[in-house]
Amino acid sequence: MSNEAEEWLEKGLEETEDGNFEEGLAALDKALELQPDYLNQFVPINTKGSALLGLERYEEALAMYEQALQYPEDYFDTYTGWRNKGLTLSALERYEEAIESHDRAIEWYDKSEKEGTALRDRDDLVPVWEDKGWALINFAKYDEAIICFDRAIEYIPDDGWLFYNKVCCYALQDKIDQALENLEQAINLEPEVKDWVQEDPDCENIRSDARFEALVSS
Repeated sequence: MSNEAEEWLEKGLEETEDGNFEEGLAALDKALELQPDYLNQFVPINTKGSALLGLERYEEALAMYEQALQYPEDYFDTYTGWRNKGLTLSALERYEEAIESHDRAIEWYDKSEKEGTALRDRDDLVPVWEDKGWALINFAKYDEAIICFDRAIEYIPDDGWLFYNKVCCYALQDKIDQALENLEQAINLEPEVKDWVQEDPDCENIRSDARFEALVSS
């Protein structure tokens, strides 16, 4: 393996991690050109998928994640691949497949914990639970979605946007009291929610309540 290929791979990993997706993708492509064996390794392929996902090239990202899932080194890699595949399927509005992928990701994360290879904290599951919740909303499975959002809140209880997810879910069910209770929690944790909720079409039916005005004007 050439040192030059390693250097390009490292640059690709760093740029993608920093959100510089164009630069990351270019570096990864150079690494893959110099070292074709990277196409049989999970990390380079998965990272290229992440760069493509960041660039909203969803079909290409999905292909990369599906390829990466052929080369996991451990349970945690498999979890990561399924998680990323689920996020991409949601971006493509293929929600039923996304839910299946999120379930697979959670299953593999639990296996990775039992094996002792879960290299991050359980709050890494937050985007999986959150995205699964929004996928369920698309099927009007609101109670199941709220369960997902509550699971995410278990791991990051001080994230106001996670509570805001529940606001939308309750509002879509015309459960005004529950929506406003969660809105208060969301605003206390993340004041920016005040601006967002006044424009969000999901929350239209709670804006006529006097309690709503009190929350967003305080």
